[in-house]
Amino acid sequence: MDGGIRKCDTESKEVVKDPNEEKNVKVKVLFFARARDLAGVSEKLLFMEEGSTTLDCIKKLLVELPSLKEIYDCMAVALNEMYATDSTLVKDGDELALIPPISGG
Repeated sequence: MDGGIRKCDTESKEVVKDPNEEKNVKVKVLFFARARDLAGVSEKLLFMEEGSTTLDCIKKLLVELPSLKEIYDCMAVALNEMYATDSTLVKDGDELALIPPISGG
């Protein structure tokens, strides 16, 4: 099948999905402070498989932007403006923020 087109089994009326079609979700990643400096951008779109977690997103970002490894162990992650754990599932349209440690005085 071309272009992810679904075909219909005429006898059972069941929609048959092309097994090669990958279901993706689009996640907007926001980089703050040192994360922005290391990434070189303030935001990036990330395309993930359905069922991916915030940790899966981070792992993919570390491959695409290896400079982020510098802050990986000490950064916080927020999903849709709420702090998230590594196992939080991401959905299409979510916003993931990478928040490095902040110092001040």
